[in-house]
Amino acid sequence: MKERGVVVASWYPGKKKLMVFDAVAGMGLVVPDKQYSVGAYIAYYRKEFGNSNSHSTSLSLLYGSELLKMPEELFKKDIWFVHHVFELCRHFIPLGAPIDSLFELIGALYDMPDALESSFNQKLFLYKLLFLLGVHPEDHTHTAAHMHYLAHASFAMLVNEPGRKLCDEDLLTGILRASIFMHPHARSFKTLSFLDRK
Repeated sequence: MKERGVVVASWYPGKKKLMVFDAVAGMGLVVPDKQYSVGAYIAYYRKEFGNSNSHSTSLSLLYGSELLKMPEELFKKDIWFVHHVFELCRHFIPLGAPIDSLFELIGALYDMPDALESSFNQKLFLYKLLFLLGVHPEDHTHTAAHMHYLAHASFAMLVNEPGRKLCDEDLLTGILRASIFMHPHARSFKTLSFLDRK
């Protein structure tokens, strides 16, 4: 049976490598049999090569790969948001760590594009992504119980609660900014200005 993953970074055609977040194996560097762009949801067979027991990053060879989906609607409506999601994935998801709930959340990019049209829902998505990775500032304890609910409720359930005030967008933006700047290279991220939108 083919494995499935999402391309979060591409060094093509130069190095002919991709960074793929695999549903089972987690984040990893791969040499693909075809060129794919960032955001491609693909199916493939995978063969590891190199010394996977060493501390160096091992590579996998993908073969028999096929494109299943692209977040085309979101690319058309808001390519900046999609790039921000994959930039955060690239920098925050650890290599070799499978995270089922995170893979499921990323599926919303493909299955729920209409739910991601508002800046609030986009920021809610990013908050959940970072929370699932354990990235959140400690100085927001006054809202801890409410933010815990946002982090653990399904994204589909949250965006389908019409009329319910989930939280203040400025508060969410502040938490996101503090979370992202916990990364040592955050200042070099290319899509940070996304957070300034409303």
